[in-house]
Amino acid sequence: GNPTATSTPSPGGPGGSATPTSTPTPTATATPTRTPTPKASPTPTKTPLPLPPSLAIVPGANLLAWPGADLPAGQALGGHGKVIQIVYSWNAATRQWEHYGPDLPGYVNNLQVLQSGNAYWFIASGSSTILID
Repeated sequence: GNPTATSTPSPGGPGGSATPTSTPTPTATATPTRTPTPKASPTPTKTPLPLPPSLAIVPGANLLAWPGADLPAGQALGGHGKVIQIVYSWNAATRQWEHYGPDLPGYVNNLQVLQSGNAYWFIASGSSTILID
C-alpha cells in the first residue's frame, strides 16, 4: 500500500491567486463605563438574639468554667438542686477545697459565690442545662 496523494485546494481556485480581503479593525475607544454602585436598601433585618450562655451538665463529675457574672452559689444553681448534688472549687489561697451542696445546711457550705471564669466541679446525678442570666 502506497499512500495516495490528495490535492488540497488552494484559495482562489487552481491558480492560488486569491487576494485576502482586508477586514476593517474596529478601533477601541478608551471611555470607561461607570457601573452604578448598588445602594444599600433600608430593609430592616431581624438580628437574632444571642442565646444566653449555658452550662450542659452530664451525670457524674463536670469540670466547667462559670460563664456568667459572679453569683451566690444557691442563686446560680437555681432550680438545679435536684440534679446537682454538690459543687467543688479549689481555693489556692487557703489550699483547701470549698463546696456548696443545695441540700446541705448553710453552715456546712463554704463555697459562697461562683465567680466568673473560675473552674468548678459540678457533681450531678443526671443531665441538666444551667441557663446563665
